[in-house]
Amino acid sequence: TVYSRSLSAKRGNNPLQNFGDLHALFPVTETLREVPDTRLAVVGKRPVHEEVRGKAGLDLGSGGSMSLSLWYRTEGDTRPMIAELSFKYATGANGAADEVRARMLFDELRQLEGWLSPTAMTKTAFLYASSPGFCEQE
Repeated sequence: TVYSRSLSAKRGNNPLQNFGDLHALFPVTETLREVPDTRLAVVGKRPVHEEVRGKAGLDLGSGGSMSLSLWYRTEGDTRPMIAELSFKYATGANGAADEVRARMLFDELRQLEGWLSPTAMTKTAFLYASSPGFCEQE
């Protein structure tokens, strides 16, 4: 099991064009030390089919949800390659408390037997490991 955090933000009709746009939206990315006017480019092809199953409401304090994402090699496959359990909650006044509660729930789930892989990796790491050349610019 691997615990990670991600953040998303709505941009409307203004796609990210360069690292300056990325830095403005997510200031922590300034630690990448990329020149702000360096253009961003889409890389790689989506080598999997993703299905999101279920969406259960969670009472983390200010609310939230949990869902299960399954990744298949191709659409129509019956056995997923990897699964991800995701917790979603708003970051606001109660964001830190909600994050602590989500982490506590995740830690409790990790104690269950029979559903964890000792060789678990993130979906991103899985893509890089199973798809040579995935992140090459076209």
